[in-house]
Amino acid sequence: MADKRYVGSWDEVTDDEIEAFYDSAHALLDKMLPVDGDGDPPVNIILIDRRKYWPLQYYPVIYNHNRNENGKEEEALLDNLDLAIESLRKFRWRHRERPDPVSEVTP
Repeated sequence: MADKRYVGSWDEVTDDEIEAFYDSAHALLDKMLPVDGDGDPPVNIILIDRRKYWPLQYYPVIYNHNRNENGKEEEALLDNLDLAIESLRKFRWRHRERPDPVSEVTP
């Protein structure tokens, strides 16, 4: 395996590198873990290309099949809702309309 490479910007990471990593991760999943009757493995791999997308904005929500984790599902769902609301607030703050400082001074 090659030594870890450090970059000054994610722009230096190529689409080919991201695709190769994605393919490797899924090949490892296919090789190591069984699937159920529907063909689903017991884990999901979600890879976020941070060059193009925000980091993952939610927490996994526990399955509560046995009802022994009372409140954990609702708590996780509410946490995810809070994350979504906070992300929207930050987005709207960054993209809010600002008065033009030149037009404010110019009569």
